[in-house]
Amino acid sequence: MTLSGFKKYFANTSWAVGNYFLRALCGFGISILLARYLGPGRYGMINYANALLAFGAAIVPLGLDSIVIRDLINKHYSNFQLLGTTFVLKLLASLVWVAFSYFLVSFLHPDNTLVIALTAIIALSTVFQAFDTFDFWFQSQVASKYTTLAQVFALVLITLIEIGLILMHASVVAFAWTTSLQVLLAGLLMLFLYSMKYSGLAQWSFSWRLAKELIKKSYLLIFQGLLIIVYMRIDQLMIAQMVGFDQTAQYSVAVNLAQGWYFIPVAISASLYPAIIHLKAGEPKHYLARIQQLYNLMIWLAIAGALSITLLAHPIIITLYGQQYAVAAKILSLQAWMAVAVFFGISQQKWLLAENKVAVGFQIELVGALLNIFLNLLFIRHYGAVGAAVASLISAFGSNFIVAMYSPLIRFSMKMYFKSLLFPLLWMYKKCVA
Repeated sequence: MTLSGFKKYFANTSWAVGNYFLRALCGFGISILLARYLGPGRYGMINYANALLAFGAAIVPLGLDSIVIRDLINKHYSNFQLLGTTFVLKLLASLVWVAFSYFLVSFLHPDNTLVIALTAIIALSTVFQAFDTFDFWFQSQVASKYTTLAQVFALVLITLIEIGLILMHASVVAFAWTTSLQVLLAGLLMLFLYSMKYSGLAQWSFSWRLAKELIKKSYLLIFQGLLIIVYMRIDQLMIAQMVGFDQTAQYSVAVNLAQGWYFIPVAISASLYPAIIHLKAGEPKHYLARIQQLYNLMIWLAIAGALSITLLAHPIIITLYGQQYAVAAKILSLQAWMAVAVFFGISQQKWLLAENKVAVGFQIELVGALLNIFLNLLFIRHYGAVGAAVASLISAFGSNFIVAMYSPLIRFSMKMYFKSLLFPLLWMYKKCVA
């Protein structure tokens, strides 16, 4: 890769990381204010609705994100037809999800009209995720700054509105509406920036033939994304069903803190994905070396962060959320170590996609999801939200080891994983030998 090419990808990564960082910072700040304002009961309800939204956010994109970006880069199809078809597919999927989530919650909580209303309102935000199609184009053009500008503007405006709602002592329903409004506003801004910067919006078209091809390519990614959410969010739904919304709030507080910096691997992987595709095609000798370097970076970032969070878990929870969320401290000290599995998993997923081995990634997520549900059933009833945290940890680490027993590809990946764990020792050894 040339110096100019490196600078281009570095600048794109900086925009993406900055975007995720600001979104995480604002989301973290407003979650503290909301948790204190609403209390465990109502905060547990809105987090229950957000947990369901996470399932929609995994299903509605239809696994098209990386595939569409790859096809835009490689020019496999007409850009206008590819973008138009993607937009319509995402829109149709979102409408199905809104209807499904409403009927699901009405069945699970028929007497709780507040939970039903919160779920229906928040589910609307998935409809506006169709505008993410513009983000796919920006990523393919290594122009993440346009997505960042749109999302940051919407984020800051909605954050100010939410602070105003807290000062006005608004109901919990008002905060559900802000979730959907933020996604809509960011989408409209991306549409405006695309129209200003690029031409051809009027030429977008839908093709059933292309739609079928895209779904055929992505159906495993749809299930993979859903399975990731299963062992990332199913615990919150199961806690609410088995031990109540108060415990859900305790768990949500810990999870929000533990996951607050997951934007780092997502942003880095998303921004470097086009570079990985180019490197595999043009410089295969350096390709695996760069993947190993990515693993090294991700895993040791995760270890450093997890250790810091574990040591400071109790004072963080009490200082930020108050004594009413004291149980969350124990959960946070456990959830912090999920980062090691998550950071590695995000990197591995991009490698598997570049290798066109999506089915293997699907197997890992399937094993992890099934293991997590089974362990949650065992642990939550006896240990509450703390048991769910233990179940998540075992599932996240155990899934790769189980699949590695029969998959040579994952065994190779796990060797790279252990090499990353030994990276400091190997580095010191090379220095001593030199």
